[in-house]
Amino acid sequence: MASPNLVDLPLTAIANYLPSTNRLLLAVALTASSLKDIGWNDAKLSTASKAVLASKEYWELDFAEISEYAGDPCDEDLRVLLLIIDAKNTLKTLNIGRCYKIVSHGLEPLCESTVLEAVLKLPNSPNLSLSIDIVVPIIVSMFNAGTNPLDRLDLLRSLPKEWLREQSRLRDVLTNISTDQILDRLGLIHDLQVWIREARDDTSSPFHDICTNIQQTLLANGLCNCTKPFAQCSTCLKQGCTCSDEFPPTSCNNCGETFCYDCDYDSAECKGCRSVFCSACAQLDNVDAAISCSRCDDYCFTCSEGCGECLPVRYQKMTTRIDGLTEDNEQLRQQIEQLQL
Repeated sequence: MASPNLVDLPLTAIANYLPSTNRLLLAVALTASSLKDIGWNDAKLSTASKAVLASKEYWELDFAEISEYAGDPCDEDLRVLLLIIDAKNTLKTLNIGRCYKIVSHGLEPLCESTVLEAVLKLPNSPNLSLSIDIVVPIIVSMFNAGTNPLDRLDLLRSLPKEWLREQSRLRDVLTNISTDQILDRLGLIHDLQVWIREARDDTSSPFHDICTNIQQTLLANGLCNCTKPFAQCSTCLKQGCTCSDEFPPTSCNNCGETFCYDCDYDSAECKGCRSVFCSACAQLDNVDAAISCSRCDDYCFTCSEGCGECLPVRYQKMTTRIDGLTEDNEQLRQQIEQLQL
């Protein structure tokens, strides 16, 4: 679109404060009294109209919100508006709830869109006029155009469940999703973990199969339903996750050993930093933990100032460790000198 000139700049500044839908209608009004006068070619837009549209990179259109005072758009109106903004590449959200004159043809500019990411809200009424034979191919085209079908999961979730149960084309878009595609969208799966779990447990849900597939893939790759890696006890091999209500296996903050509380009753947790230590590392003579000192009240050495009981022991251990490191450094120095000869 053409860059706005100085005359159009105040108008553009005002438009920046308008919601996307109102901004689009303002651009139309600056050119013609109706969409029919513009037709399906944005070349007919005036310079002022193009200026209002120029600085908007992505759009969120909500026709349901303005239907009370702007009228109920029909398919031709919707089609023109979507073409004007190049909706296939710029429209992120669309709400046509309560727009009962729309049959579906107006949505065709969204075919193969890879940008639409939020809920596509459709009219919810006994007098639903949308044609399933038109809408379904449009939705399927978005899945086929995108790089990962999971990115369009919200689009499917917004459709009437009856459509999903009746239309195998909608269910099939997620049937052959690969392991790599699932593992590449762990953030999205984490956000939808409650919904995925409910759909998996509901055998009547049209999403039962895909959600079962997602969770089986996670388990096969050592991941919990929440997408976090499982911790496994090195003794009994029990697996668990921190999202569980039960006590899952955990790793010692000092030695890294993974254990569960059934196998290590004497493990301890610092009340300060919440670090967890296995029973061996939680003993007083351990230089890094020393969490079992009764006078320090179950705080690790990092979080406590120490006391007369544990400080001498720690000082001795630290001295021994430093002496060992000094000896190792001396041996390395001698080896380097030999190599230089």
